[in-house]
Amino acid sequence: MRNSFRLLASIFALALAGSAFAEAPHGEAQLNGAERLRVKSCGRSGGAVTLDFEIQPLACAASILPCPKDGSWSLTGTPAPLSGLSRGGPRVARLSLHDQSLGALEAALEAEASEICGEAIDLSSLHAGGALKISKSREHARLVLFASARATSANGDASRATYRVRARGAWQAALTP
Repeated sequence: MRNSFRLLASIFALALAGSAFAEAPHGEAQLNGAERLRVKSCGRSGGAVTLDFEIQPLACAASILPCPKDGSWSLTGTPAPLSGLSRGGPRVARLSLHDQSLGALEAALEAEASEICGEAIDLSSLHAGGALKISKSREHARLVLFASARATSANGDASRATYRVRARGAWQAALTP
């Protein structure tokens, strides 16, 4: 009986501590920054961007244990609207893209790379991800998105293409019920 009480007390303490420290960064921000697409041996382009970014918590069934620190995110203002899953702790969220967003990003980057090179460019093996970091005061956010791919021109020349977005702005944390 005594051991089961200790086990139950430990689980309850972990649940309370976990819910206090497992809060993932959920909220929204309007971020300003810059993007750059570079195609090796062809050139690069870039410019200023304004992004609308949002992270929402994933649905979680009520239980004693804390909910996972995952969320879903969406971003508008890049070459294509993007969305995906986020994982992380209280101030940092690692971002991965949904398959549909990865396809839309690839198509947008292919068009931009073709314009840079002046000929049709095909991107393959696209890898993309990102991170959102919230300041200690929870008032500011920094976003980094990146993508890299193999680029092949219409005449068969192989190269690499890299895409990067860096932006920052005021963070508005979501109100928790």
